[in-house]
Amino acid sequence: MRPVGSGENLFPAGKITGLLRCLDTPEQVLQLLDDDGPPVIAWTQFAGSTFLSPVMDKITAIITSTGTSKGHLAIVARELGLPCVLGAQVDECASGQEVLLDCTDDKTASIYLL
Repeated sequence: MRPVGSGENLFPAGKITGLLRCLDTPEQVLQLLDDDGPPVIAWTQFAGSTFLSPVMDKITAIITSTGTSKGHLAIVARELGLPCVLGAQVDECASGQEVLLDCTDDKTASIYLL
């Protein structure tokens, strides 16, 4: 397990593992709609809850490089109980890699490659 980043933890949610999927284009979101594979942690640079809404039931957590705890994505994630890391600074991650989110701290979430 290697640490690769961190960000603002929206709420304490324990430790979550899954395959990282980059979702920055509509095509990537649509591909996930047809995927019945293992749990997915969505990584998005600038997308919000409207962009991710078609796949909210297919993801186990969200990592985004933007957003605040009062933004729409954060509100929806809280309502759905989806762990969410906001303002994430990530050294290296690629779609398809297995990651662990440590969302046990009240304020900071840590991201690890497995």
